[in-house]
Amino acid sequence: MSKYLTVSYNSSLSICLEDIAEEHEFDVNDIESLYVKYSELNITLKDGREIEHSIEHSLDLVEVDDFKRPSFMSITNTDDDAHAHTTVAESNNGHLSLVSPRVT
Repeated sequence: MSKYLTVSYNSSLSICLEDIAEEHEFDVNDIESLYVKYSELNITLKDGREIEHSIEHSLDLVEVDDFKRPSFMSITNTDDDAHAHTTVAESNNGHLSLVSPRVT
């Protein structure tokens, strides 16, 4: 199973979170929250570590004027065998939280 982050501006870009986790040596299930500003993906892990990852994108295909904040983001699980897609989180404000709020 793979998890993909989709970031939408005037176009969208899907990013394999497993590839980022492998590159930065953390488990994708340890992500607490993430946000995108300009072309930087900022990930907060459950243990408090913060990861910054530069998003590589090509402007050859689409003309986008403002990369400050995406208009929409989602994380989708994909089952490679069944080709099933399940959205596990989505946001219209450029920030995603993957853990439930703590009850105090």
